[in-house]
Amino acid sequence: MGFLGSKYSDLCHLLKIKFNINEESVSMPVKSLETLVKAVLQNVDINEKLYEFKYPDVKELTEKSDITATEHFRQYGYFEGRFLIPLDFDEGKYLEFNPDIEEAVRNGEINSALDHYLIFGRKQQRRA
Repeated sequence: MGFLGSKYSDLCHLLKIKFNINEESVSMPVKSLETLVKAVLQNVDINEKLYEFKYPDVKELTEKSDITATEHFRQYGYFEGRFLIPLDFDEGKYLEFNPDIEEAVRNGEINSALDHYLIFGRKQQRRA
């Protein structure tokens, strides 16, 4: 644990994190990993309107309760796999596979390939 310093030793003990410096590995209970991910997610902001557009059930929930779309994503959405864009989305490839969208972006009819994909392309099952 020396490479982390004593500053984090209490946290590591609390979360039951074990380090194997020789194998350069870390092991911890799933609950501890979830706690760490939730802590990181507290610094993640999302486009709430887009999130609610993509997930109408979340929009319905936010209208009926005190939870915001951002809070939903941080507490549940991330762990349910509710992402706004595919983690491997490549705007250049999307335009290459969809020349009509490339032209529409170039002509200013659409802001970006990502905007098109999020609003239309995914539902149209366009190659991304």
